[in-house]
Amino acid sequence: MTMVEASLTTLIEAIGQSADDLSIQASILAAIKELGGDNFVFVTFLADDDGGSVECYRFMTAAAPSWCRDYIEKKWWAIDPALRAIREHADSYQTDQVGFSRPAGPA
Repeated sequence: MTMVEASLTTLIEAIGQSADDLSIQASILAAIKELGGDNFVFVTFLADDDGGSVECYRFMTAAAPSWCRDYIEKKWWAIDPALRAIREHADSYQTDQVGFSRPAGPA
């Protein structure tokens, strides 16, 4: 096991042992930084039975609050490649298999 893998294992175990949202957020951000990232957004939502409208959102984020607002207002959840992969495949996948790309500019 490499040092990064060992560090990530420790951080992931810390997430499971966290007592509240703030400590979970801190552990996730530490893992993201270990991987070279600066922030993260974890989004859950409940859609109606027809999959049309989103009824409830929950964000855990270490990103600008405006990102969450834009995500909802611009309906990015409807074109989110990770959510599309989840809808299309019940099995697990790696993020590099999803086909993320950076947009050319602000939407």
